[in-house]
Amino acid sequence: TGATLAAMREEVRGDVAYLKACGARQVFVMVEDEPSHDMKLSIPNLEAVHSVGAGNWLAIHDVWRIYDVVPWIDVSVQTGSARADLVELAARHGAKILTYANPHAGNEDYTLYRHNYGLGLWKTGAAGSMDWAYMSGWGDPWVDHDQKRRDQMHVYPVRDGVIDTVQWEAMREAVDDQRYLTLLEHKIALTEIEAELSVQQQARDAESWLEGLRTQTDLQAIRREMAEWISR
Repeated sequence: TGATLAAMREEVRGDVAYLKACGARQVFVMVEDEPSHDMKLSIPNLEAVHSVGAGNWLAIHDVWRIYDVVPWIDVSVQTGSARADLVELAARHGAKILTYANPHAGNEDYTLYRHNYGLGLWKTGAAGSMDWAYMSGWGDPWVDHDQKRRDQMHVYPVRDGVIDTVQWEAMREAVDDQRYLTLLEHKIALTEIEAELSVQQQARDAESWLEGLRTQTDLQAIRREMAEWISR
């Protein structure tokens, strides 16, 4: 109702004012967690949030539901690999697509996590990832099948800290791969404005190499090649 929207608008307005006074540059309101209804019904609420200077974000499992409300969602965190058409549509509205559950934590698969949260993520055009979860258990985290589904764990708790896993190491390597990539892209951008033609050509060659990069190969070899391009 109009009164409900007005009350929500004032509540969000107060939250925005408080958080910005604390130093927040942007404030986002979580719309819903994995909604299962027609998202067009939420447009009045989304517009109310925007009207007081806040952004909207949501986590969505049924990705097809998001297409009708892209203009009102500033950050969408979708399951699985980012869809190229959705990334492009969101970008046209100044919005961002992030991913999660690609896969969730808990699988002892080093290459899968390193690829999907590193260079594979970059290839999709997604802005980032918010995976579930560092530690998420439904029973004894040390017993895989004491509940209907397996605990989703990147690390396992012990009395004085945590025990590492191969998937957590892979997440770290994925971040490092992205760091090499970001440094290379930064260097390409800088060298393209150099006056020396040979330097400009080298930057174009590096850019062409990146454009043709196939990430479903040896990730360590790709990192070495990125390092070589950076050092030239």
